[in-house]
Amino acid sequence: MSRLGIVLGCALVLAGCGGGSEGHAASEATEHAPAPDAAADAAGEAAHPLAGLDPCVAPEEPLVAGVTLEGGAGRYRVLMVRTTEPVDSVTGSMELSDPPVGFERYRDMSVPLMGWADLPLDSVGAHVTGRVDIADPSAPGVLVLETEGEGVPPRILVRFGAEANRRDVANFEGGYTVWEVRDVGPGGFRGVWRSGVRGPEISGYFCAVRVKG
Repeated sequence: MSRLGIVLGCALVLAGCGGGSEGHAASEATEHAPAPDAAADAAGEAAHPLAGLDPCVAPEEPLVAGVTLEGGAGRYRVLMVRTTEPVDSVTGSMELSDPPVGFERYRDMSVPLMGWADLPLDSVGAHVTGRVDIADPSAPGVLVLETEGEGVPPRILVRFGAEANRRDVANFEGGYTVWEVRDVGPGGFRGVWRSGVRGPEISGYFCAVRVKG
């Protein structure tokens, strides 16, 4: 297979094949997916599509009501696949943590997690709106947003870029790169993504698998 096949193969063993930001790449490259504690747990997790990114495929169903990323703080290995021509992919890492007191909401959405990523978005043509490798709560590189209510479809969004995630400025006309989570499992989450800036969008799918650390 082409480069996509190579990247998928690397992701299956959770080896850091993608590039990295200074200060994080060395520690992240040796991380591996956690092994289940018992045979029964192993059988259950192996049946889930998120178990070790095997395989990482685009989810077909919408997010189920009641699903949340709350409690999902930790380190993740990431595979991001672009399906808009030309097809491409990239691997990286991401660290999410609980928001500090006072940062649990962003406008009309809840914020279960925020953090930073070591993920070269521009290598798949995704728009970069500020740094993604910064964890400043006022403008984090990665911001998880959730909404659910009566008559409102559940949504979990992962938005990238410190400028896009600033709390003091609404980014109405700027570029964006956003993941839309469609599936949350015992070892991570997956979904689809889109990116653009005043023009045609590019899109694809992603998988994020929790690693030890």
